[in-house]
Amino acid sequence: FRTVRRQLESLSVIYRTVHQATFKTADGTTVVAKYDMLHVTPLMGPPAFISSSKLAEKASGYVEVDKETLQHVRYPNVFSCGDCSSLPTSKTAAAITVQAPVLVHNLLCAVEGGKGKAAYDGYTSCPIVTRRGGLILAEFKYGGALAETFNFPPFFDQGKEWMPFYYMKTILFPWAYWNAMPQGRWYGTRTIFEPSFKK
Repeated sequence: FRTVRRQLESLSVIYRTVHQATFKTADGTTVVAKYDMLHVTPLMGPPAFISSSKLAEKASGYVEVDKETLQHVRYPNVFSCGDCSSLPTSKTAAAITVQAPVLVHNLLCAVEGGKGKAAYDGYTSCPIVTRRGGLILAEFKYGGALAETFNFPPFFDQGKEWMPFYYMKTILFPWAYWNAMPQGRWYGTRTIFEPSFKK
């Protein structure tokens, strides 16, 4: 399947019978796009106390960090990940489980006077429910490059819906979110196995 990612646009109208959606861009122009499947999230932004601070990137208002090290580009003693960071990737629970170990490693190295070598590659995941019992597990990294965990051609195509993905979304992921993530014990595709980085 082919995905088209549209950012910083507001959905105005959906014409369901002809599979078209109308979006309004940041400059006020209108764009009409055809679709086979449409997955829309609301516009998001950082809290005012961040967007109005010196930590913020002027254009977006998010904490301005290096996209690999998660270290602030102007204040070396500041690190950020997740929903308030300027990382050019989807802000998902899957993303934060990969970002957090990178941030912790690089922060601890900075505290010890060194420079961490851990790098975030933009990994994120969007489980898209297609019907009851069906889900496509979309995984990608920076630039929209696929980063599929379960793709084993010709035996298995992760671009198609699969019932076990649905149960991962409805049973495993909520358990991990409420039980393992708050303790820092869930590492995305690595599950409970903590990644290690060179110092």
